[in-house]
Amino acid sequence: MAITCMDCCKVFWAIFFPPIAVCLHRGCCTCSVLINICLTILGWIPGIVHAFCVISDCDVKSDGTYDEERAATANARQEPTVVVVASEGEHVNVQENGNVTVVTKEGTSST
Repeated sequence: MAITCMDCCKVFWAIFFPPIAVCLHRGCCTCSVLINICLTILGWIPGIVHAFCVISDCDVKSDGTYDEERAATANARQEPTVVVVASEGEHVNVQENGNVTVVTKEGTSST
């Protein structure tokens, strides 16, 4: 795997201000960032070690093998969920067209 400019930036920030490196890798509003902030406040070295573990994707199963599925899930963006609430008697049509989901609600029917 080739080293990119972003990897160099993450290593730089992991050494000088670890929470920024974790934020660049996992996103700003994650549990990893909060943990890293606490570790950095408690001691600089624990924050650096945690940042390097996060940016190097140290996802290991309990038996010592690498957990590729967990690493892929942690790095993947989650799709938004659409919830449609219809009252009794209303009809809801959901059509998926590629990446677009169209939801239409028809009027109530008399029962």
